[in-house]
Amino acid sequence: MKSLVMLAALGGIAAAEPAPNPDFVPAKAPSTVVTEPASGARSAIEPTEIVMFDLNSATLYDASLDQVERVAAWLKRHPGYNLAIEGHTDKLGTPGYNNDLAMTRAAAVQSRLNAHGIPNDRLVLVGFGENGASATENHNDRRVVMYATKLNGSQLAAMDVRRGALRATWFERGTAFDMVGKQ
Repeated sequence: MKSLVMLAALGGIAAAEPAPNPDFVPAKAPSTVVTEPASGARSAIEPTEIVMFDLNSATLYDASLDQVERVAAWLKRHPGYNLAIEGHTDKLGTPGYNNDLAMTRAAAVQSRLNAHGIPNDRLVLVGFGENGASATENHNDRRVVMYATKLNGSQLAAMDVRRGALRATWFERGTAFDMVGKQ
């Protein structure tokens, strides 16, 4: 097992503070019902937006494009917040494939946020892969969970790796930093 690797110095880890009245919650529920919040609810931060994906896919649905646009608009109105983008998969496929797919899903959401003017310095991409997935095939495991927080990138990455993330990437002044958890 790989030990925790940090490529940048971390500041103190503070308790995460959810965004007040997260108005980027969708007006209507997605067609897929998610029965479990982000990462098995191991976090003190509750998710505010869940984007679903098809099996072996990182392609956003049309409805997901609207979700991401709402999140971008919310972030523009709340410049003091950063966004965690957690990629998840089901247990089908190899762990290595699932780890890559989780990060690819998070990157798909990141790309759409960038297209709406949200800079990478406000985003943290997190890959959980199949960690926390149901024991049997469950389409609800194929998702990206987004939530707003006042934590900076390195603090958020460290918190997510402690929660079981396999990888977290954050950005500072255009430079990407990675933190790798237990594989």
